[in-house]
Amino acid sequence: MSKLLTKLSVAALVVMSMGAYATVSIDGEGELPPASTSQPSNSAVTSGQVRFQGQVLANICSVATNSRDVLVKLPAVKANELAKNSESAKGNTQFQITLEGCPLAGYVVREGDKKSNVSIYFDGDAQTVTAEGTLKEVNPAANSAKGVEIQLFNATNQKINLKAGKDAQAQLIKKALGEENVTFQFSAEYVANGKVEPGFVSTQVPFTIDYQ
Repeated sequence: MSKLLTKLSVAALVVMSMGAYATVSIDGEGELPPASTSQPSNSAVTSGQVRFQGQVLANICSVATNSRDVLVKLPAVKANELAKNSESAKGNTQFQITLEGCPLAGYVVREGDKKSNVSIYFDGDAQTVTAEGTLKEVNPAANSAKGVEIQLFNATNQKINLKAGKDAQAQLIKKALGEENVTFQFSAEYVANGKVEPGFVSTQVPFTIDYQ
């Protein structure tokens, strides 16, 4: 399966290479020829080259402006209710990620290899993701809540395990031809993990879009 990953970062590289090369060879036997009395050449290297590298991408979707840095604000809940695993204290909050400018006739990843579906997955790491696949406090402080994590859900309200690989957690949308925008629906809620103590909760996770 051929895939093209699009991440929220762009890098460009220009390489300059300039060099001068010289070789010395010894051939034959017998006496060496007399040393030359002429003055050695004092010529300088006066030419070089500049090389450029770049890339032209296939016609793919772009992450919409309002989806490049999504802020999901969960409501304030009571610590004692969350500790009881009360449904009303989970603060389930919906959010979405939108792709725009998608090609009308599918995604041509490379010549002769057209893809019609787009998927998305989250790139959590050990600093932000727990062993259970939930999000933990990214910058613990004195006023941070304790024993509280964030669980993500997909559009069908199934838990997203952020520890799972991209193939296991990717959310796929079969885009209808003629549609330029694709929207992924998600939700997030608090989950208790240990003794719950009041405070602020702040965490984050990047995401990647993929074509299949």
